Amino acid sequence: CVNVANLQLARGMARRKEITVRLALGSGRVRLIRQLLVESALLALAGTAFVLLAALWANRLLTASLTTANYPVLIKAGLDGRVLWFTAGIATLTTVLSGLMPTLLSTRADLAQELKVQSSASSQSQSKSRAARAMIIAQVAFCVTLLAAAALLMHSLVNLETLDVGFDRDRVLAVSFDVGGIPITTEQIRGFYSQLFERAKNLPGVQSAALASFPPVSGFVRGVNLAVEGRRREPLETSHALFNSVTPGYFETMGIPLLGGRDFTDHDAPGPGSAAIINRAMARHYFGGESPLGKRFRFVEGNRPPMEIIGVVADSKYNDLREQAPDFFYLPSTRGEDRYLKFLVLRAQKNASSLSGPVAQLVRSLNSSISILHMETLREQVDESLHQDRLIAALCGVFSGLALGLTCVGLFGLLSFSVARRISEIGVRMALGARPRDVFRLVIGNGMQLVLAGLIVGAAGAAAATSLLKGILFHVKRADPIALGGVAVLLAFAALLACYLPARRAARIDPLRALRNE
Repeated sequence: CVNVANLQLARGMARRKEITVRLALGSGRVRLIRQLLVESALLALAGTAFVLLAALWANRLLTASLTTANYPVLIKAGLDGRVLWFTAGIATLTTVLSGLMPTLLSTRADLAQELKVQSSASSQSQSKSRAARAMIIAQVAFCVTLLAAAALLMHSLVNLETLDVGFDRDRVLAVSFDVGGIPITTEQIRGFYSQLFERAKNLPGVQSAALASFPPVSGFVRGVNLAVEGRRREPLETSHALFNSVTPGYFETMGIPLLGGRDFTDHDAPGPGSAAIINRAMARHYFGGESPLGKRFRFVEGNRPPMEIIGVVADSKYNDLREQAPDFFYLPSTRGEDRYLKFLVLRAQKNASSLSGPVAQLVRSLNSSISILHMETLREQVDESLHQDRLIAALCGVFSGLALGLTCVGLFGLLSFSVARRISEIGVRMALGARPRDVFRLVIGNGMQLVLAGLIVGAAGAAAATSLLKGILFHVKRADPIALGGVAVLLAFAALLACYLPARRAARIDPLRALRNE
């Protein structure tokens, strides 16, 4: 409303001669007020219609951009009676707040004096413009806060998207199955997975294949408490570790580097009591700089025999991209050991997504009653794990963009009003030797002073606001120079664009006409 009021004031200043003449010729003040309010109402009505159409378009755009296969987003924003009544009330309030004050100022009773004396207008407007300047500074500060938050969230999202996840996300297709709700025996499950594995690895375009109990970055992992033979547990030391059951060739298929030892073979017995491969985090935790190969550990619960460590692999992301690498180990698995959830990973020679069709046909040909839960590349799986981060960053970006637009409109309106009130002053300056570029720089400088003041105030607000985001920021400092520097450059560029038209108008003022009007 403040922005529109400033624009209305600038428009009223441009029409003050017309309004003065009409008042001098006997036109009633109430009639003029009614006419100007009707004009404001028409502007508010047009803006309301545009906003309603834009809201429907934005609803579809946000739904389409934020929805994924596993995370559907539905934004219910239909035009019902409540929305229309609320919008009508806002339009009426906007008309009154943005149109009443400029209308009263433009039709004040002593306006006829301005036919003789307009030089006093500049001094009289100083006190009235202070409030508008303060509002612009507040808008800039609020805009800086939102832009800084959006920039930090975007930087955090980029860090997550480019993070080394510990496996190859581009050439691997993951397929999950559900065999828990159908009448099928363990032997039939074993036969299904055995045939699936043998035929899938021979599909055209497949480089290697493997089976495992849980997919990466899914949150579906198992954990146990363990004890390492020959090692005394320290006080308050955690002994919890996560594990997964995999078939031989899993690490090669996933692109997880083998740092030492060997991979599983078909001769390794499945389950606890045989061989195990641990990740680097677990090796550092329990063995420090010693080689863990040949060492043994066991489950604390139950009476299972110990397992021998035969290899060490690089750390990967298992639950969440933000997690610190937990202690993790892998057990050998047979094809069909786990009844309820298995997933197949295929390493493609080129494009992993091109394998989706052949794999779906293969599953139907083997057993049409077994359903595919999910089939997607690891890149798609990682991207879906960032759905919430992407949603927050997108919404914050949209709101900060709207705030930037409103701030630019407010700055444009204030400078337009200022130029309209200072025409006589500018004419005198130019008559005394000021060049058009001097006047141009003067108006630009006035606008950028407000922006600079808002930046200073907004920096403190940004620091306070971003402290609330520290729980969702990833590898981003609150005083991130890249993000905050980008905010300052973007705001300065947008402010220069907002100042350009009023400054150009001021630079083109004819001093003779301005002085003649004076």
